[in-house]
Amino acid sequence: MTFNYITIYLVFIASVPICYAYLRISRSASEIVRHMSVSIFCIVSSYAGRGMFWDASPVWLGEGWPLVYDAIGGPTVNTIWNVAFAYGCWRALKALHLMVPEGERRDWPWWRAWLYPPWRRRRVVRRD
Repeated sequence: MTFNYITIYLVFIASVPICYAYLRISRSASEIVRHMSVSIFCIVSSYAGRGMFWDASPVWLGEGWPLVYDAIGGPTVNTIWNVAFAYGCWRALKALHLMVPEGERRDWPWWRAWLYPPWRRRRVVRRD
């Protein structure tokens, strides 16, 4: 048993209560909280799922792992976790967008909302 195999179990065990709690929070009345909780769920679960699949499955399946690997198309299975992670990031950006004051929101699309307020943007992109 390798160290990597043991640590992925720790990641998975720690991610279960986090995912459960944030899914429960996602039923909140606040749209910002819903976006953030779904974001955290997607990001944490995609990381834990990918780790369990790539680190633990070869140990569980033993000599059958190459057959499973070929049957699923090799690394193309990562698309599942990549999409979940990207969706989580999009939900987080949507939450940030909703935190921009209503009057200024149309000037700050969701993909740039992380730069709000404008004085923070100047500090981020300034070249000294």
